[in-house]
Amino acid sequence: MQGMRKLLPCWVFLAFCLSLSTGAGLAAPSACAPYLASANTAKEPIEAENLLRLTVRQCPAWAAGRRALAQHYLMAAAKQKSPNRAQALLHLSSRQLGLAHQLDPKDPSLAALARGVREREAALTATAGAAPLSAREIAVLLAPGRGAPPPLAAPLAAPRLDFPNVRFSAGTARLEPSSTGQLDELGRALRFLLPRIKVLLAGHTDRAGELESNLKLSRQRADAVKNYLVERWQIAPHRLQSTGLGYSAPLAGLSPFDPTNRRMEVRALP
Repeated sequence: MQGMRKLLPCWVFLAFCLSLSTGAGLAAPSACAPYLASANTAKEPIEAENLLRLTVRQCPAWAAGRRALAQHYLMAAAKQKSPNRAQALLHLSSRQLGLAHQLDPKDPSLAALARGVREREAALTATAGAAPLSAREIAVLLAPGRGAPPPLAAPLAAPRLDFPNVRFSAGTARLEPSSTGQLDELGRALRFLLPRIKVLLAGHTDRAGELESNLKLSRQRADAVKNYLVERWQIAPHRLQSTGLGYSAPLAGLSPFDPTNRRMEVRALP
């Protein structure tokens, strides 16, 4: 909250605090127009996002505010180097577009923005060294439709996350210390933001070695991640299914021998 106070003008910060305390939105869109205007001239992306989120909180039935927030998320996704984070922003954009379409189905600009979201999503590819995801980003990706209306066009890719930054000691199922930060974010998402969904934890390897040994190793690594989430974050075991796929599903565009294929995949289950 203190960081936001430094970014926002005094009158905006006071309105934001009021909205948190009352939980009520303003009925007249004209009351939110100053927030939207300030967002359009904001110098920092985080300041613009805070103002746009304040706009849709205060005026939830104003399609223009939701359209502006959807466009902001789409532009942020285009600048994001991490495919996972970019996809999280695209899901946020799609959610706001769906809400704006419900409010103003005749707005032609919404269809154009929806096409932009689909094109950007189709262009995403997994890359080595993807930035760690926060619990909020994980929740957005694993449950993109939670509390949201249907999108304008075909749905985005099925909820699936690849974590190349979850690493293990060579030839073992022992988690490296650097992996726990990302797993902690996954644990927070599953415990606090998505307390009911079930997920599949799938271990992957590269092409080096025999198939049987890689299947066994990838299964053991998936089990290690499951055990970590159960013990560290008290996630109910029945919510976590683990399996090992060995080198049977390399990342698109990569050689099967590329070490980036050594990864943990998380999928939301029906």
